[in-house]
Amino acid sequence: MRIVAVPGRLVRDPVTRRLLDAQGIPFDPNDFYWARLIADGDAEVVEDLEPEPEPDAAAQPTIEAEPEGDPDPAAVSAPAEEPKA
Repeated sequence: MRIVAVPGRLVRDPVTRRLLDAQGIPFDPNDFYWARLIADGDAEVVEDLEPEPEPDAAAQPTIEAEPEGDPDPAAVSAPAEEPKA
């Protein structure tokens, strides 16, 4: 829940001393300050903003899995042997 000022009213947050904007702020419904502003009609409670949607799976890069089975022997290089002295 968030609290916003009704149109035509200026309401300050008592902690930060900033004016409430159109998005409002989260608040404690048991706080006497906010309860009084709501009861007087200076502020109103609104539901939280909807969370941002998850990014599409198509927008995220996919990582291809390596093929199963034995690797191609031509593609795998043998360890280099050290020359014998």
